Amino acid sequence: MANATIPYIIAEDGFYYIAYKEKVKVPYVVVSDKGIANGLSEEYNDGWDFGPDSYNTDSNDTIPYTKTVGIKEAIDYANPGPDATVSGEVMLIGIFGISETIVMPNGCKVVIKSSGYERAAIYPIVSGITLIQGTPGTQSSVFQFDGITFTTEEISGTTVSGGYGFYYQPTAFTSEIVRFNDCYFRGSWNNNVVSIIGVDDVRFDNCLFGGSLSTGPALYTINTITFTNCHYASYHDGIHIEGSNIGPSNTLTAIGCRFRTYSGIAPLQLTNYGNVSINLFGNTFDATEVFVLIDSTSTVPFLTMIGNQSLNNITSSPVSIQSGGVLNGWFERGNSFDLFLETTLAGETAGNVIAKVIDSNPGYKKILLYVNGYENDTTTDQSLTYPIAFSTIAEITSNTTGLTVSTTNTALAITSPDATTIYSGIIVVEGY
Repeated sequence: MANATIPYIIAEDGFYYIAYKEKVKVPYVVVSDKGIANGLSEEYNDGWDFGPDSYNTDSNDTIPYTKTVGIKEAIDYANPGPDATVSGEVMLIGIFGISETIVMPNGCKVVIKSSGYERAAIYPIVSGITLIQGTPGTQSSVFQFDGITFTTEEISGTTVSGGYGFYYQPTAFTSEIVRFNDCYFRGSWNNNVVSIIGVDDVRFDNCLFGGSLSTGPALYTINTITFTNCHYASYHDGIHIEGSNIGPSNTLTAIGCRFRTYSGIAPLQLTNYGNVSINLFGNTFDATEVFVLIDSTSTVPFLTMIGNQSLNNITSSPVSIQSGGVLNGWFERGNSFDLFLETTLAGETAGNVIAKVIDSNPGYKKILLYVNGYENDTTTDQSLTYPIAFSTIAEITSNTTGLTVSTTNTALAITSPDATTIYSGIIVVEGY
């Protein structure tokens, strides 16, 4: 510890002085939501290390009480610094209404956890503030939260809009770790409930995302993103996996999770140049249309789906690839739904061409194209982008339609017949 004594405020008749106490003899720093300052205890900080009576060294108020019920002060005290091999620990006891963002310093290595007998909650009492924010910098940090509720709702149900639940963006891509275990994210947020940009490893274990949750988590340029045994439920938004200019995104893995969204919202969304392979194992999807959305700027090098189930009757592909988006390969086994990876091109005059992925793995891909009453009596050639791209070479191995076609690794080109002839049949494209 940086210091063997802990400051707190003693105030009487508009005056105050700073007193000091020894740390409580437990192997972590303890913060209570009760104290003399808020009238909930007859002891300063209810006898624990930090709380509403804690001294805020940065305050210019007449009486410089903490604005984070002692949480910020406890983190500063417990933080062993960026070179430490073991993180400091802060235990929260109670429900904490804060009026200022809890800022974790650059190079911070701290675990924030609930006590074993009561789940701690943090909520804003001032609209628009972020609950917890990591300080930008170049020193490696480790943030871990165990059993914490991030909410914009007081226990009474009163809602105050929150900026972010947790926000962190270092000034450079670093090998940092952010962990959420047994946490609950609820309420209505002005911004994403969690926004993390440019770190190495982000993990959510046994977490619940619920309430109105107007904006879901946004994870930008993370090497490894993992959701394990989580429950995500939202009427308004999904989880955003996005790209940025700090570093590469690599892998998103979801294991044993339940994703529930409404009105056609995809629970997992790759947007803004996201570039990540996706592994989905043993999840349950309660979504009406699309499970995974790949937008027009994003790329999925490989998608693996094993042992997943849908609670709805999915009649189209649960993976939606917008025009320009790329899925390079996929593997699926034991799901309760078909992948239905397909794209459709309407004929200039009538009919259509449907491209369906029959097989896709790193060494072999096969796409079957169904030509249904296709007619093009204009001089305009057409092109159909494949649902997934071939990595190296693509070749037309069968064409029963009578159309003149050619292929690249990404699309089938159809030469305009410039006639009223109607074409039907099958085209097969194979490669790797």
